[in-house]
Order: sequence, then C-alpha cells, then structure tokens
Amino acid sequence: MDPFLDCDIRGVYGHEITELFARDLGLAVGSVAGRGPVVVAGDYRTHTPVLMAALCDGLRQAGADVVSCGQIPTPVYYHARHDLGIDAGIMVTASHNPPEYAGFKPILGHLPITPGQIDDLRHRMGHRPAPGMVSGGLRMHDALPSYEESIRQMARGLLSESAAGLRVVVDCGSGCFGPTAPPVLRALGFDVVERFTEPDGTFPHRPSNVALREALEPCIGAVRETGSAFGVAYDGDGDRIAVIDDQGSPVPNDVLVALLAGDALDRHPGGAVVYDVKCSAIVREAVQRAGGVPVVQKSGHTYIKTAMIERHAAFGGEASGHLFYHELHGGDDALYSTLRVAALVLRSGKPLSALSAAVPRYATTPDLRIGCEGDRGAVIRAIREALRAQTGVRLSDVDGVRADFAEGWGLARVSVTEPVITLRFEAREPGDLRPLMERFLAGAPAGLRQAVFEATAVGDGCQPDEGGRNDAAHR
Repeated sequence: MDPFLDCDIRGVYGHEITELFARDLGLAVGSVAGRGPVVVAGDYRTHTPVLMAALCDGLRQAGADVVSCGQIPTPVYYHARHDLGIDAGIMVTASHNPPEYAGFKPILGHLPITPGQIDDLRHRMGHRPAPGMVSGGLRMHDALPSYEESIRQMARGLLSESAAGLRVVVDCGSGCFGPTAPPVLRALGFDVVERFTEPDGTFPHRPSNVALREALEPCIGAVRETGSAFGVAYDGDGDRIAVIDDQGSPVPNDVLVALLAGDALDRHPGGAVVYDVKCSAIVREAVQRAGGVPVVQKSGHTYIKTAMIERHAAFGGEASGHLFYHELHGGDDALYSTLRVAALVLRSGKPLSALSAAVPRYATTPDLRIGCEGDRGAVIRAIREALRAQTGVRLSDVDGVRADFAEGWGLARVSVTEPVITLRFEAREPGDLRPLMERFLAGAPAGLRQAVFEATAVGDGCQPDEGGRNDAAHR
C-alpha cells in the first residue's frame, strides 16, 4: 500500500517505512519549513526512537531547527505546538494500527495538512540541501507539565460537581497515556482502576484499535468487576476513545457523539457540530434538538479538524471514536474526552447507561471495512452509477457515495488508512435494513456484496450486533 495517505503517512516498518524513509521525509518537510522551528514527537512503538532520530537528522540537514518532545501522546504533542506557538510539526505514530506499522502525522501550518500538501511531500522526498547549508539546531522540550496543568485548569470549569470518589476504569492499552492519565485523574479526585498502563509498543494485552470489540473486553470486565461509573479504553497514541457504561456495555460511538454534542451545545448555544458522513442520523437529530447547526464532513481527522477550526465549531465527532472540541482549538484528546464523559454523568445525576438508553436507536450496521483488490475508485463509481438509475434516492459525493432513501441510508467510500472499502448502512426499521443494503449494492461486484452480508449477517428483521461494532470489521 502507498504510505502517502490523505491525512498522514503510514506503512509497515522495514518495508514501506524505514530509517532512510524517515530521513528523506525530514529533508522534504525541512525544504518547506525553512529554518523552522519544527516540533517532533513520537509514540511508544518499538521502532519509533530510531525513526524519530532519522527524521530529526533529515530536518536538521535541511536547515530546520528541531524542538523534540520525546515519546508522548499525540494530544500532548498538539498541546506543545500550540503552547510553543509553532505551527510546523511531525508526530511519529501509526495511531491505532497493529505494532508492525509505523507512520508520521505532519503539519505545515495553522490548519491540518491537506492531501495536496501530502502529495507535495511525496514529490520532495528526493530533496537534498544545497552545498554549504547550515544544519539546524536541536533542543529538547518537556511538554507534559504544561499539558497536565492545562487539563487541571479545564477540569475546574467542567467538573462543577465533585468528581471525588467517582470510580472510573482507565484502560490505556499499553499506549502513550499510561504514565499520564491515571495520576492526572487521581489528582482530580477520581477513583481510578488502571488497566495496561505500562507503555509497550508491541501491545501485548489487547489490540490498539478501540473500534474492535476484542479490544474492549478487558475494560468491560473491569467495569463489571469493580462497579465503576464507566470505563474508557484509549488507542495507542491517545487521540481515540471508546466508552463502556456502568452496566459494562460499550456506548456506540454515534450515541456518544450525540450525547456529547448536546452537552457541548449547552456550553456553546447555537454552535456548529461537525460530524463525519458515517455517523448515524441520531447525531444530526440530536444537534437539531439542541439548537445547534449540524455540519456533515468527509471522514478523516484532517477534514473534521479543519472544519472545526474554520467554523469555530462547538464540537465534532467521528464514528471511529475521534472526538473534537472547541476548547482544544478543534483538537481531539482521549484524556480530555474522559473528563467530558465524567462531566456529563455528574451534571445529569444519571448513570451513563440511562443517558445512553435515552438516545433513539436505528438499525445500523457496524463500520464495515472490506478488503478490495484493484481499482477501489472504480467500484465506488459503479455503485454510484447504478444508484443514479434508481428513483427515490438522493445522492451525496461528500465522501465516496452516500445514498439517502425514505427508509434510511447507505455509504461506500475508499478508506484513507487501509486498502479497503468502508461501508455502512442504517434503516429506521429493522425490517428495512436488508432490502436497503441490497438496493444500495445493486451495482457492486458480487464478491463485495457477499462479503458485506457475511460480515453483518443481516437478515430480514435482524439487528446488527451490540455497540455498532463487528469482529469482522477489519477483514
């Protein structure tokens, strides 16, 4: 797979991503950034230190001054850039991917990087500095104290009700937030039940991808065993979250986005809420009920965060578990999301399971990621052309192809992070889900249709599995 994706750069370490690749990327970014400075940080994968060293070497050879923050969560890296007043930066991380992956999240200006800028970096990978170029400097920066203080300050405004004694399971999944999140939450009064807080880039205890049900089982068990108010599971670099309610049930991400959107609009009346095209209709309905402005956007961190910044939005969310906040300058942060969930529970005086149950539910499939060889764009075009020939359908090209029918909607899009086609379907009535899927997939290759129905096991009148997740989601 081409490591240059729409929103970042990602591939298997030792194959697509090597130390030489990291050095060349540093030279490419340095050729754009000039003298810099450029902020660099990385996650806890086993190969991250050598990639960071090669990246910094390339940046400095290109003349850029480097500010290295070491190995920290992605949200702490975001905070460091804002705190230091430095736009350019690169986070060395493959986010939620398996341990053999490596990656880079570059940013060149005030707004998140664009696909055009990513493509420009690809073409600059052969850049070599002019003879006599003066190498850039390198200094270390400890971003954690300032970040932790900012979390404490925001918590004072959020937790108007005391968090003292509120028991919360925090499953860091051997990722970046292990050394930071539990002590910060304890200092705020939470009774923290820790799981997998020792960083280990091989992710020995559970998958880093919190969209997988198997990644949530340890947190589910801990919530039930300890009688916690809720549990949270973080991904490898700490920007995505999954939430388990007090009964030990995963809160579907659409439901979580709907709940937090309402809470954000209480704090920012009339504001915009940005959400991705994969989200259930319950998100749009929740935003409208709360008096906000719903803004649908293409899936992907770059697109959601850019829309957040440009519209000064109150809140943003993706079906994948990324949650974005006005208070974080449009950024996402799993630890801050933990505070927002706690604030929601404390303000309402109700258990999270009751808040979740009050949100309407429709018959919705998981986020299906179906492997597809060949030209995935051609598959999307074939689906779109077949839908154009149908009556009673409204098409959208915001991201791939989405078709809205009277009874619900379907979506097919090319994934920006994996060689798969992503699909999702929703019907207001369970009995309409299978016919809707068949109608949407009329122009799809037979193999794709078969894989979709095998992955969902949706029959007439059947509902998809609990929590909007499916263990076949990465087949």
